[in-house]
Amino acid sequence: MIYSFNRQIISLFLIIAFTFSFSPKNVQAEVGFISVLQDSVKAEGLLEKSKEASKVGDYDRAMQLAQDAEKLYLIKNDDEGIAKALTYRADILIDQQLPDQAYDIVVDALERFSNTTQVAQFHNILGTTYSLLEEPLKAGEQYNTAMQYLDRLHETEANRLRAGILHNLAVIYRDMGQTEQALKNYLESIDYARSVEDSALLAVAYNNLGLAYSDNEEYEKSKYYLENSLELAKERNSQIDIYRAHLNLANTLGNMGEYEVALTNFDRAQDIISILRPGTDSPIIMHNRGATLAKMERYQEAEDLLFRSLKISEDQAINEGIYYNNFVIGNMYSEQARFEEAIAYLKKAESVAESSYNINLNIEVAKALHEVYAKNDDYENAYNKILKYSALSDSVNKVEKDRELANAENFLELGRQNEINSLLQEKQINQERQLRNQLILIIASLLVIILISVLLYKMKKASHEKEIMYDQLKRQKQELEELNKSKDKLFAIISHDLRSPLMSMQGMLSLIKNDFLTQDEIKEMVPELEASLQENSNVMEDLLAWAKEQLSGVELNLRLIDISDLTEDVLYSQKFIADKKKVDLNSESINVSDVKADFNALSLVVRNLISNAIKFSEPGDRITVSAEELTDHVIIKVKDEGIGIPESAKDKVFENKNWTREGTQNEKGTGFGLSLSKEFVERMNGKIWFESKVGEGTEFFVEIPKSLI
Repeated sequence: MIYSFNRQIISLFLIIAFTFSFSPKNVQAEVGFISVLQDSVKAEGLLEKSKEASKVGDYDRAMQLAQDAEKLYLIKNDDEGIAKALTYRADILIDQQLPDQAYDIVVDALERFSNTTQVAQFHNILGTTYSLLEEPLKAGEQYNTAMQYLDRLHETEANRLRAGILHNLAVIYRDMGQTEQALKNYLESIDYARSVEDSALLAVAYNNLGLAYSDNEEYEKSKYYLENSLELAKERNSQIDIYRAHLNLANTLGNMGEYEVALTNFDRAQDIISILRPGTDSPIIMHNRGATLAKMERYQEAEDLLFRSLKISEDQAINEGIYYNNFVIGNMYSEQARFEEAIAYLKKAESVAESSYNINLNIEVAKALHEVYAKNDDYENAYNKILKYSALSDSVNKVEKDRELANAENFLELGRQNEINSLLQEKQINQERQLRNQLILIIASLLVIILISVLLYKMKKASHEKEIMYDQLKRQKQELEELNKSKDKLFAIISHDLRSPLMSMQGMLSLIKNDFLTQDEIKEMVPELEASLQENSNVMEDLLAWAKEQLSGVELNLRLIDISDLTEDVLYSQKFIADKKKVDLNSESINVSDVKADFNALSLVVRNLISNAIKFSEPGDRITVSAEELTDHVIIKVKDEGIGIPESAKDKVFENKNWTREGTQNEKGTGFGLSLSKEFVERMNGKIWFESKVGEGTEFFVEIPKSLI
């Protein structure tokens, strides 16, 4: 992990981008005087130019243009226009990291223009000033207040501002450790930004969502959203957004081990910041670049950058910068066996951490000092540091915890309680549904018993009726036995095949949570966890499809389906299992016409065929998914090089719902997959069959019509 001290600074800085572009473009001018209209249009043009100047970092010109627009509005006594110009001025000050001056403008504006449509924007900007002043609870209150005034705006402008407020709240949640709530707000913010087609909002939202996923160590998702943010920023030529995207993308790439690409992105970020703020060195870029070089064991270059960043951080009293630079320098010296120097710098980091409210800093520096002392054979100090590390890990200072909980009560507790209530309500609904299903099964069983009793009574009256009833009872008995076997298998799967892997994963997560595992051990376990989760997901999908079919039947929605997209999604979901088993899973170029099918049903069919192919393949075998287009149909093919299907089992594959066999590595199955697949394919007016040779492999074929028959 790159020890970046820019998280809070960047998080607060990203909020800024959401305040500038939300001001309504609706200026309510007096109708009837052409000069008033002309001045209003001119003022509006000045504000647009101000926005463009701010976007490229020309803040002096941006401020002058906003003040010129304000003067025009003052001449016409246009309160709505004056208020709008003031929001622009406050935004520019925030972009320049001058929250105190922005605060004064907004507080005065709220007193003078409380009846304008800009009130929501005023509270949004005020929340941003509090964020920059490191008062997150006050910031949250202002954002929530801003929400209450959105009804003064037109729908499009209200949605645009709502997207920004949700984003700003997400930043606060993330900084306070409420990752789940932060992600929820980010995604909701993106939905609103898309609804108004605002690329400026989306660029910043994608950037911060990428940061959130990086904090959660979901680096692929982080990279995806940061790259999207970079593309949008380039389209708009927003230099500050391009800078942020390159900087955050560099950190994510560094965490993924793509060091050279990370360094390239740091260079691009530095090029842009040199244009936006000439003559200003960025301690953030220096630190992150230095930390990356240290990981690459380019220690001399890393040392130069880290010390330069440390000097700037000390001159500007940036405690996070002082901590992280000393911390990384200490760890770097430890890796070079320069233990005395490593201890000296880690102690400096420890001193900063002890004066900080962040208990996590104290924990990580205690652990680092323990490791250095142990390497240096100073076992007494190593023992003392591991005791401190354990004490900090086991409990957080109660007084500090109570204070934080009290501060967070008004702002976060309501959201937390709502979330808990929703979960409890959902749990209650699920329990009621289960009880209702059980009642249905009991009634159905009673009805069957009554029916059997009646049939037995009638069979005594006439031999002919006896024979008829006997045959009926025999068939019903077989169906009940089949259903009972399915039920037993279902419970067995739930109690063992699902529960056991989940308990295993719970144990792994407990080890990770309690820091019993190293980073390398955790990375080695991640593919196993991903594959196990996907295997459980496959079983759950089969069980849910079977249960729904048994209770009420699945209603298929036949429509045009893109085979290429569908197979790509399924291949992606099964890749973890294939990789775990070292099976080569790939698809040939699939460029065929769309078919008429139900997306979910066809996905289940293809997933079952691929899952079975993996199950019965040996490590090193190859599985190929392809498609062939005929006149009226498309044939999907799944071919493996596995153990094949014996002649004795070929009649059971599709027909027997309770028949299954273990895979090449003793994998188990539900027995429902292929029988469900056959049923779904036939209901989609298609056909399914296979060809197999023992020891050489199996190829399944799914024929789906291009149009409804």
